[in-house]
Amino acid sequence: MRSVHDESVPAVPAWVSPPPLPERERRLQIWEIIVVFAVSLGASSVRSLVFLIGSLTAPQALSAQHVVINGSQAPGRPWFDLSLQLVSIATGVAPALLVFYLLARNGERPSSGGESRCCC
Repeated sequence: MRSVHDESVPAVPAWVSPPPLPERERRLQIWEIIVVFAVSLGASSVRSLVFLIGSLTAPQALSAQHVVINGSQAPGRPWFDLSLQLVSIATGVAPALLVFYLLARNGERPSSGGESRCCC
């Protein structure tokens, strides 16, 4: 007969069934995943996807197209050029959003940035 506290039965680790997060922490964790993704792979993949759509929807065949290093990113296509510029701006802003998120996660306000708490 086995007792309730039999040491031969391993206890279930906490990571198998973690307790649910409070609503604020769960929301912050979702935003953390989104922002980190935007800073890393997301920015590059969105930009590549926009360029691919632009190449596929251009009037020329894909094999007849060429790339201009400097100049308009979409000559004669102002809306597509605007979308490329907006993607570029969003890519530049993503690291700043990550900083604001990390401040919020630690319970700090953006206005507290740059203040040192040590007495050096």
